[in-house]
Amino acid sequence: MTELFSKLSEPFPSEAIDWRVGATNSDKNKGIALAYIQARPVMDRLDEVVGLENWTDVYTPIQGKDGVVGFLCTLSLKIGDNWISKMDGADTSDIEAIKGGISDAFKRAAVKWGIGRYLYDLPGIWVPIEARGKSFVLKETPKLPDWALPKKKIKSKAENPDPMTDFLVETFAVDAPVKVDSDPLTIERACKVKSDSAGKTYGELTIGELSVRYNALVKAVKDNSLSPEVKAEKKFKMHAAKMIIDAKRNKEI
Repeated sequence: MTELFSKLSEPFPSEAIDWRVGATNSDKNKGIALAYIQARPVMDRLDEVVGLENWTDVYTPIQGKDGVVGFLCTLSLKIGDNWISKMDGADTSDIEAIKGGISDAFKRAAVKWGIGRYLYDLPGIWVPIEARGKSFVLKETPKLPDWALPKKKIKSKAENPDPMTDFLVETFAVDAPVKVDSDPLTIERACKVKSDSAGKTYGELTIGELSVRYNALVKAVKDNSLSPEVKAEKKFKMHAAKMIIDAKRNKEI
């Protein structure tokens, strides 16, 4: 359990962190930056650490005088032979009330498993803000402290070669374009790869979200129990994610 909690509570890459404005000063030109994560990186963390078949979420509407005012999320993980559940809730949101309420309840329940809990420990940082409609947005992105970033693993290449680097060089050579059918992988095609059952594509994801998927796929393709067809599909998606990450970093898309 300690090892599991440690893996679940690891910091996310800075690219996966979103920010919103909290309290503002009287002049409305500065505000406290509040960090948060979207629901999809949380899902990816659960898939990566416990396996997509070993967690489940159930939602219960909270009824008020005028209808649904929020949701309770019960997030259950299979630990050994047992299912363990943790619950939390959230109000419906101002934008997409039902979807937003469910998403917020899910993220709050995940915090009880340690996912993203460290974000609550970030110091309050005042940054310049500007009006955007009826609300405010940050004019600059705060820098996260070192303890709130993923730990850097420094290895000697001679003593600890990276098998994934060798795998990429061997499998995805420049003169042998990656294919899952008769057509080679291009940036346009990589952008259209479906990232989840909801239909969101790689092109719509942030670098942080893509990085989480890429890391999960890296581990998946090393699973020798997969059929050749499934492994080939995962390799294709892995390379597509890497292609989009590089393109976004280079401002190509």
